[in-house]
Amino acid sequence: MSSDIPLTNPVVTPRDIEAVTDMLRRGRLVDTHNRGLLEQAAAEMLGVEDTLAAASFSEAMRLALTSMGVEHGSEVVLPALGQRAWLEAVRGVGATPRFVDIDPRTQLPDREALDSAIGEDTRIVMVGSSDAGMEGMLEAAAVCQRHEVPMVELVGCRLGSQCGPAAAGSIGRVAIIDLSPSSLISAGGGGLIATSDSSIASACRQHIATGYAQCLPEPAAALGLSQLHRIEETVERCHQLAEAYTLHLSGIPELMLPSPGDTVMPIWSRLVVRLDETFSPNDRDEIIRGMQRHDIETATGMVDICSLDDSCCSDQCCPMAHSLSGRSLALPMHAGLSKRDVELVCQTLRLMVQRATFRRSEEE
Repeated sequence: MSSDIPLTNPVVTPRDIEAVTDMLRRGRLVDTHNRGLLEQAAAEMLGVEDTLAAASFSEAMRLALTSMGVEHGSEVVLPALGQRAWLEAVRGVGATPRFVDIDPRTQLPDREALDSAIGEDTRIVMVGSSDAGMEGMLEAAAVCQRHEVPMVELVGCRLGSQCGPAAAGSIGRVAIIDLSPSSLISAGGGGLIATSDSSIASACRQHIATGYAQCLPEPAAALGLSQLHRIEETVERCHQLAEAYTLHLSGIPELMLPSPGDTVMPIWSRLVVRLDETFSPNDRDEIIRGMQRHDIETATGMVDICSLDDSCCSDQCCPMAHSLSGRSLALPMHAGLSKRDVELVCQTLRLMVQRATFRRSEEE
């Protein structure tokens, strides 16, 4: 579907185009020059010892899990609210997922539930930046450290976020960063593995050398490097858009907006808002369809991945994740949005929410 206002759309500048065409003119398709520069620049920005660029976010997760010793029969603890790709990565290496319900405010694993879920069989804990931001990430890392279990920080599309003094990508033993077109900093595809653990980094490189995993192609690395060089500009634009959305949406009583703490500065690759508890998943889906009829691309937020797994006994295994996943919707967020675009998105959403409210009152 083509929309006048797309959900995600990384800005490609003339400098980005020049970076890729320069690489092509030099005939460096099978070189590693740009990939090496991208890995070095990302490591310096994050304050970690090493980063490795894989062909995709999913490939990066699979490579990291394998390099950390996760194998058939290993237990991996992960939040019930997340992305389908997280579950597929765990199942893909033969591991067994153990789901933890979330804190409704941070949308990250509930601290007490996480503490209880980690056991003798737990090999690693995966925690992803949520639709609500990063508040709670440091607490999750502290729980993992107390249990001496490594945490994989799933940064996803949130490169550039801050949690207090820590940059997203520097909190876990390993971090995975998405460079797909859904990310504000995009290579057109790919994923970064960031770590200061030399043994994990070495294992990742050995797996790539033996062909177990694919590395990021040079054209993508050239684009990603060019985009990374202007990350401060992109981050600033993202903050401006988030402020504009908050200004226009705060007057809609049926909506709950992300409210990161004072010490958290998240980067939104899409702005996820939540309908109140009077709305059903069907109401949410009708609102999304209404937005799309007005050529505004809108999607669901993170999903209840626990309910997608065969081990799930019911939709109420993790009730908070199940409830939030059915009432969340994602709005466009990218540096190419104009002030008028944001106003139009908010006006249309207000109209769709009013229509859904009126329709429900008639049905009652």
